[in-house]
Amino acid sequence: MATFLSRLLTTSFHQYPWKYINSFISKVESFKALISLFVLPFKMAYFINNFSFFLRKVSLFVCQIRELQCMNERLISRDGVTWI
Repeated sequence: MATFLSRLLTTSFHQYPWKYINSFISKVESFKALISLFVLPFKMAYFINNFSFFLRKVSLFVCQIRELQCMNERLISRDGVTWI
């Protein structure tokens, strides 16, 4: 640790600190980008799962409406009266 500090003080860090700080920031940003690329498939899977759940609910709703229409047509045909 002491050798690290002595090298740090003797190098150009104290003369050009922003050079090293910007380098560190760019490394952190590239690491964050790498993490986001790793997380992206999981986010897409979550979105696809939710979207498929939504589509299942919509199709169930459409089926229920069709069943109601069929029941209504059966009731109308049982009465013998054609409704427009």
